[in-house]
Amino acid sequence: MFPTESSSPCLRTLMIISIVLLTVAAFTGCDAGQVHEEPSAGTVAQPPDEPSRTSNQKPDRADLHRDEQKNRPAAQELYKVERGRHEVSVRAFELPRAGRGEPLPVRVTWPVRGEDDAISPVLIFSHGGLGSRDNHDPVIEHWASHGYICIQPTHGDSASLMSDAERRQFRSVEQALNSPRILRHWRTRPDDVKLILDSFDRIEAKVPELAGQIDRERVAHGGHSFGANTAMLMGGVTANTFAGRRLSFADNRIRAIIAISPQGSGRQFDEASFRALRVPALMITGSEDVVFDEQQGYAWRREAFDLAPKEHTYLLSIDGAHHGFGGIAGTDFPSAGPEIRHHVDHVRSAVLAFLDAHVLDDERAKAYLKSGTIEHLSEGEIRLERE
Repeated sequence: MFPTESSSPCLRTLMIISIVLLTVAAFTGCDAGQVHEEPSAGTVAQPPDEPSRTSNQKPDRADLHRDEQKNRPAAQELYKVERGRHEVSVRAFELPRAGRGEPLPVRVTWPVRGEDDAISPVLIFSHGGLGSRDNHDPVIEHWASHGYICIQPTHGDSASLMSDAERRQFRSVEQALNSPRILRHWRTRPDDVKLILDSFDRIEAKVPELAGQIDRERVAHGGHSFGANTAMLMGGVTANTFAGRRLSFADNRIRAIIAISPQGSGRQFDEASFRALRVPALMITGSEDVVFDEQQGYAWRREAFDLAPKEHTYLLSIDGAHHGFGGIAGTDFPSAGPEIRHHVDHVRSAVLAFLDAHVLDDERAKAYLKSGTIEHLSEGEIRLERE
């Protein structure tokens, strides 16, 4: 059940908390295709270019099953919960950086459109700490089937970019959690997102099927766990540094953000940080969305909503949802919780309704977000709070 009182803000650095879950996955040898964020310890960086693949009505990799303990909501009444009409293609490659640094690995998942179809909006989606571009298939392919070009970077904290020797330096989870090798990338991740925003022409050149298809005026950014932190920064939430500076990474090209398992207040974010949010935002958390620190659970995570400007800001709260939200990126890691198909369905559906409303300016989606349908179908198990 959801707590009724807010926990006191913890003074631990939020960046450590945001990657706890995925660090554990990285050092327990979980498979990259099944875990929440993390490739196995033996995984090496992907080759710079991979052939595209096409899927049509294929099952999700997470192989989610119907939860026998709870009634799944009527699928036809949730917003776009069924797979969309588009076939989906995928291609992975690297984006060069102008005169510096290693190239940025990205994966593009796009809807195969007909000649008469309109150009496609874009969702840039950031993985959690130590994850990669290959995570979150159960939601990414669904959103692409409904018309969104989904671009996933592999950020610099990814275990897939580490050598075996680098991974062996971490003798324990605690050591990994406190490693500057990982924590420093909270500041480099926004640069990765900005590189993608600057590289749409190059992406169209790498993927000729997308030539003329990328709608540069309709772009959103989302992320899970550490990726939620990145999304909030891109949406205008400011960050406090140990040196006492307040930093902004906001980019006016981002029209909306999605923060799945966001961070609350602490050393990095304070009340003024959240007040600086400047775009529509959907926050998603659950009553069991705790990694290791019980003080940083549901009440703490919902501070990202409670302290933000309320106009066009939403909070989807799922009773019983753990940090894995039923399997949006697999469940084979501590704190992920069980596979629960209707939790995944609600994340898929709510994100699409939010994107359609605030990226596409769709009136039907706006009406759905105000309708109370989510609460009605779930009998209060899942709630959408708004403005």
